[in-house]
Amino acid sequence: LEFRRVLFRSNASLVLLGDIDHIQALRLVEKLTEGMHLEEPKQSEMLLDGGLNSRQKKIRVLEQDVDIFRLSLSFPSNVSGDSWEAVSAVVEEVLTGGRSSRLVQSLREELQVAQSLNLFSDSHLLGGRQIIEIEVSEDVDPRDALRHVINQIRDLHARPFSKKELEQGQTRALASHLFDQERLENLGYSFAQWLSVSKPLGYFSFDQALKELDFDSVTEFVKKFYQPESMTLGVSCPKGEGKMFQNLEIAALWS
Repeated sequence: LEFRRVLFRSNASLVLLGDIDHIQALRLVEKLTEGMHLEEPKQSEMLLDGGLNSRQKKIRVLEQDVDIFRLSLSFPSNVSGDSWEAVSAVVEEVLTGGRSSRLVQSLREELQVAQSLNLFSDSHLLGGRQIIEIEVSEDVDPRDALRHVINQIRDLHARPFSKKELEQGQTRALASHLFDQERLENLGYSFAQWLSVSKPLGYFSFDQALKELDFDSVTEFVKKFYQPESMTLGVSCPKGEGKMFQNLEIAALWS
């Protein structure tokens, strides 16, 4: 019962898909939520600390029983259904969407400081974040790898996406969107993301928004969100190795 109370609070969304009787389904939901009082969702303190004005000075380090270094860089981004949704998806694909993508090509193929890297968007975490995760290559100083990553992020401001990069990003983002509609469970999960911010119908016009994307929107997105003062930075490292980051400040990496 307590689980049900948590599940159906006023800031929750419920999506039912498939061959169901919608009248019986609604009756069941009403029965499960009977007697519950809706509560206004409380604003998370983490949302205030993780927005555009956050200023993390030191690198957060987590020592674990692992053999490799992992870097996690996080920047503010969009929430599902807002005007930045399509832009965010394209930026994600251009940066890490394949072997020829910008970060994969530079950090893994050319500099060989990363053995794997990924960028994903979470439209609910801290008001929306884009998170870049990198596994540092063996025999590479993680501090050097980190500086190379920051240089690539800085380069986004100086070297805008090319026409080819933009077109490839649009194609990959569209393919990913269509794949999300192929299976019922994928459709339900994706649709719930938009439903939770009360803009569910925008999900079905997302492909058109991708096709209409222009250079100005991408440039504005990078300038707005990819800034040093709003970045958070974490490192997972082997036990006893965290001391190398003690005196390293984020601002120094960008200078």
